[in-house]
Amino acid sequence: MDLKSEVDESSLAVIYSDGSVSWVPTVKLSVLATKSPYTSWFEESADHDWAATLKFGSWTYSGFGMDLKFAGEPEMDLQTFESKTYSVVNNTGVRNVVYYACCPESYIDLTYSLKLKMM
Repeated sequence: MDLKSEVDESSLAVIYSDGSVSWVPTVKLSVLATKSPYTSWFEESADHDWAATLKFGSWTYSGFGMDLKFAGEPEMDLQTFESKTYSVVNNTGVRNVVYYACCPESYIDLTYSLKLKMM
């Protein structure tokens, strides 16, 4: 699977009176799924479904520095999703908060699961 991302760093930030900053860069992710060399496209699964999991978090900042939250519903924004071959059958997001034995702070990620079905 290949992942390509394009970030528009010219997006603006909102600075609130309490000093907090909200910066939402425009990011376009393109994922190219490739088949195994040992199977055909139709042997990947019996019902011709494809699943992907995308995890967004920080390896640098703890939950004190980067408290990731969903902006709305816990699902991917698929308004621009286009496919003549697949339809979306599942689109969910989960906010994970993990604590490690070494550290008192939490580490947060947003994990999205997407399932596509061949039409």
